[in-house]
Amino acid sequence: MLPPKNNASFVVMVTSPHRGEGRTTLALLLADAFARSGSPTVLIEADVREGKLAGSFLEDAAETHPFDCLNYTLEAAQADSEGAGFVAGLRTRMTTLKRRYKVLVIDAGSALGSADVVEIGLLSNRLLVTCAWKSTHSKTLVQCVETLRASGVETRAIAVNKVPLGSRRETGANPVAGAVQQA
Repeated sequence: MLPPKNNASFVVMVTSPHRGEGRTTLALLLADAFARSGSPTVLIEADVREGKLAGSFLEDAAETHPFDCLNYTLEAAQADSEGAGFVAGLRTRMTTLKRRYKVLVIDAGSALGSADVVEIGLLSNRLLVTCAWKSTHSKTLVQCVETLRASGVETRAIAVNKVPLGSRRETGANPVAGAVQQA
């Protein structure tokens, strides 16, 4: 997945069916890869229910990683007090961020747990769904992809996290192949 070669900004949203499936890890790795490839990148925490990028990590990341970080969940609290909705405020903030960054990576909430995730997906160029090896049930993954698709958000990739070393060699299986074909 590469950002466009023109000067247009590229927005990637990372979601998962449920919490604990490696969404934040994937968002961090994507932001790092885009930034190291030379694209000015910002990682946006947009998960109000389970945000893990908050606090000291965001402060430390600014010093140790080649990308910038924005904890939008804190900004959202202020936006809500002013009567603006979470996604409406994010849309406005993204307009400003696109002037400075070529790539915006959004760590969104769980797709099956928040209507905001669908709305954020509509603001994105690419959507990645992550699932956990031998933990995420294929029916849950299909439900996630179908829920997003029904709202006009197309999943561009599914990433399988938490795969033990050598497990594919041992089983020869692809745990999401059936789910992807069904979706």
